[in-house]
Amino acid sequence: MNEYTKKFIEQEYEIIEFLSADEKTALVRESSTGGIYVKKIVGKGAAHIYKRLVGLQISGLPTVYKVKNDYVIMEYVNGISLNNKLSRDGVMSIQEAKSHMITLCNGVKALHAFGIIHRDITASNIIIGHHGCYLIDLGIAREKKVNKGADTHILGTVGYAAPEQFGFTQTDERTDIYALGVVFNYMLTNAFPSEKLYSGKERSIIQKCIEIDGNKRYKSVKRLKNALMNGQNTRRDVFVALSGALFTCIVIATLSYLIPLQNNSANNAAPAGAAGNTPAAATVSTTPLPSSGRKLTLEKFNSITLGMRYEDVLNLIGDKPASESTMELFGTKTLTCSWWGQGSIGANAIIQFRDGAVTSKSQSGLK
Repeated sequence: MNEYTKKFIEQEYEIIEFLSADEKTALVRESSTGGIYVKKIVGKGAAHIYKRLVGLQISGLPTVYKVKNDYVIMEYVNGISLNNKLSRDGVMSIQEAKSHMITLCNGVKALHAFGIIHRDITASNIIIGHHGCYLIDLGIAREKKVNKGADTHILGTVGYAAPEQFGFTQTDERTDIYALGVVFNYMLTNAFPSEKLYSGKERSIIQKCIEIDGNKRYKSVKRLKNALMNGQNTRRDVFVALSGALFTCIVIATLSYLIPLQNNSANNAAPAGAAGNTPAAATVSTTPLPSSGRKLTLEKFNSITLGMRYEDVLNLIGDKPASESTMELFGTKTLTCSWWGQGSIGANAIIQFRDGAVTSKSQSGLK
């Protein structure tokens, strides 16, 4: 038995099957709940990256549920790799390819918002499932470092890796954009751009992604996504966007002048919000709540099922959570609630809701 197999068996997860030849990634069943997950042996550097994503529901990325020093527990995506799908079914239609690319852009954009560069976006690391596509494997991901020279280690997959991954300069967001361009071309031709470049009108998008000079690529994944959605990236788009922003500023300025005049006769109440407040791509608000009863037990926790409504969970537990954290990411609101346990110091549970329904749960120390 090798050391990786031993690590799996020693933990609380039963191996169903190994998903990688090196036996570092496996499909597992959690002994206490029967839940099916992916368990991956990782190094300390990768564990640090995964910890930043725990509990987040992000389009295009599997949810990370638990991170230890040497392994990660993640959502299992039932599907087929993009590489195998193209080998089996042939090239994608432009509509299907764009749909998957937009989802991938959402996931990569979220990683970049956390300062994470994936560095290994390949057809083998993209899973096509029943509910869209997912980018997996942050094994060689790194945090972006300002004012740094070339990367310490030369890592990446030949064919997808940008020139800077071979030691010329530091990798950054544009490195992932290069790989996304290669993937887009691969979806449409089943070949690398160097072998066969797509000939449709989206060819210009691919060419801009895979420029040798990173300064000539899209400056952000958001701009790439906009080009995919609009089918173009022209000066007219920029003009329209600026015009819209100018119009918005004028409206806000007008309202900020008129509303105080209208409210002067009131009781000098403070305004509900500051003018011009634009929601960020990701916003988080946390509300501490009293937890006098501490009534959550393992028995009650096990009775909570995926899809259960927030109100029903409260009724089952009989007490409000110790804290609530609401995160809005790309228009999707996720509520994460934390409960204390009963009869054990440090016992706790985290239950995550999206659109008012349970999407994941985890606990430790409950009795």
